[in-house]
Amino acid sequence: MTCIILSGGSSRRAGGLNKAFLTIEGETFIERKIRQFTPLFDELVVVVREPEPYRHLPALIVADQVPGQGPLMGLCTGLKKSSSDINFVTTVDSPYMNPELTAALANNIGDCDVLIPRHGGYIEPLFAAYRRSCIPSIEKTLSERKVTSFFRYVKVKYAEEEMIRRFDPELRSFININSIEEYQRIVESRHDDNFRRSHS
Repeated sequence: MTCIILSGGSSRRAGGLNKAFLTIEGETFIERKIRQFTPLFDELVVVVREPEPYRHLPALIVADQVPGQGPLMGLCTGLKKSSSDINFVTTVDSPYMNPELTAALANNIGDCDVLIPRHGGYIEPLFAAYRRSCIPSIEKTLSERKVTSFFRYVKVKYAEEEMIRRFDPELRSFININSIEEYQRIVESRHDDNFRRSHS
């Protein structure tokens, strides 16, 4: 199986900074992701806007097929470059992912094309498992740009909240650092209790 890490966003809410190279607990976001996922997957694919800053990393670094078109294009690019049928997809700016939940999602896609977490009325299409068989359907809907646009063409299964919380009781895997203010909040706090409560 392959893990696809999407790191091609423009980070407008983070002031244009490349969030992959922000640091947390002594390592960059992208280094943290690679360390967390390396034991779980046979291959790591990182989809980026500009490959050069990532060349030193122990992963397959690929340029977004069409930069600036959003995560659906990044997903399509990653699946095309993957050598695996089953792929787990995540973003670079979610530093609290739970390895056990990740493995459970990747290993339980069954005969579906997509396995996606669902909790509190929300779905998490950027922390989900996808088959490469999704590529033709994604290509049909690239102009729509929304990650879920192609779901009407494929078989989708949902991992419900009860199952998710067995592995990740506080749903920390779904915390994304979207702004400089959120990032500073976790950096300035010795512990991240305040940050966790603000997202609960």
